[in-house]
Amino acid sequence: MMKHYEAFLADQGANLAGSPAPENPANPEHRFALDDSAYSVWLATFLLFLAWWFLQLLLYVFQARTASNVGPIRLPLAEEDQQQSESTARLNTACKIGRDTFLMLFPAAVFITAVGGTTALASFAWIFFAIALLWQIGSFFVGNSLVHAGFNLVLFALVVSMFITAWKNQGSGGP
Repeated sequence: MMKHYEAFLADQGANLAGSPAPENPANPEHRFALDDSAYSVWLATFLLFLAWWFLQLLLYVFQARTASNVGPIRLPLAEEDQQQSESTARLNTACKIGRDTFLMLFPAAVFITAVGGTTALASFAWIFFAIALLWQIGSFFVGNSLVHAGFNLVLFALVVSMFITAWKNQGSGGP
């Protein structure tokens, strides 16, 4: 970690008196541990956040639509009510999955930013993103708890492997 900070100070042209040279935003060398791999991990994290946000938006729209269909005079049929509640429950499950997958990848992205990214870490992040999206979409069709547990274990293993890989690369000087 200290190597990254020293490299950052050297790139900035700072001296020990605390008067850093002005940054050149066009120079990609002035970034601290934010190489292209770290940016790629953050892009995958942000896209998971957008997927979660979109599912939340769909849930709110669906709940508002079903609430407006039920008037004070007309009572819904039991079958129609059951179908709506099942659809709402599946959408709610997809929202929870979206939140959980985002919250699993977010700390990994922060840690990778601190220690520096590699191509392997970016690949892990995009594999995580693909499996998380598959899980979110699949939750509309499969409601089995064992399937959800399996997806959760696979994604947890990917996040742990991302942390281990980033930790091992930290000692070797990062990127």
